[in-house]
Amino acid sequence: MAPNVCNQRRSMSRRFGNYDLEYFFDASLDGAGPLTGAFTNSWPLALSSCPSGHNGPSLSSSRIVCRVPFLPVPAYEGPGGPNPWKVAMILAELNVPYKTEFLTFPELKKEPYEKLCINGRVPAIEDPNTNVTLWESGAIIEYLIETYDKSNSLTYDTVPEKFQVKQWLHFQVSGQGPYFGQAMWFEKYHQEKLPTAQQRYKDQVLRVYDVLNRALEGRDYLVGDKCTYADISFIAWDYRFQAVFKGEFAIEELEKKYPNYVRWHKAVASRKAIKEVLEENDRVVAAAH
Repeated sequence: MAPNVCNQRRSMSRRFGNYDLEYFFDASLDGAGPLTGAFTNSWPLALSSCPSGHNGPSLSSSRIVCRVPFLPVPAYEGPGGPNPWKVAMILAELNVPYKTEFLTFPELKKEPYEKLCINGRVPAIEDPNTNVTLWESGAIIEYLIETYDKSNSLTYDTVPEKFQVKQWLHFQVSGQGPYFGQAMWFEKYHQEKLPTAQQRYKDQVLRVYDVLNRALEGRDYLVGDKCTYADISFIAWDYRFQAVFKGEFAIEELEKKYPNYVRWHKAVASRKAIKEVLEENDRVVAAAH
């Protein structure tokens, strides 16, 4: 099992009334209590997240600084699949501290992991800040956005945009992930070559590219004028697929037929947080082989 790695982000800010609240996550306070204050509109609860004797809030005319317990979100990841990296990208983009635990395939199918995820698949998360345990990447992403993206940096609170973002996440989960996964399975891992199955799933991959390419005509992102969790949700499978397939699926070839898709993919994948997660993905995959 690969060693745990820990995201080192240590602070977050938000607005409360006439004040700017800045929270500093402190690893020395681990276990001091749930990180409720940073994510609530209730001022008493915000103060209560500062344990007694641990540098409580300092108050100025416009800024309140409060140290809170550093309670990372453990994210359980398998040896190479893209779905856990979707979750890691959202955590990284939101600056939510997290730890990862890498499990082998046999470990996914027995306790203690099966107590977290009865389906025996990854990803799953345990959030000590809310005592929530979840599996299924789409559900986890929606939970993280609703819990930690109070500024709507990766989503919208307006209609119809809020639901259009969900629409694209659901398309990724039901359309891109399964078809890309089956295409890779029959190309690389199935015990015998089945040309009809290979072609079927390759055709479906191209269909997904075409849908995205048409949706991105004349626009930079899938919804509105900013990158959302919907855009980010596609990157991990895109990235892994490119590592497995060459030839007609090489990015240079795709650009000839799906230029909007390629432009968008490059832009989202080049975001600092996403790039760092993809680099970690490469290191983990390389170490597993």
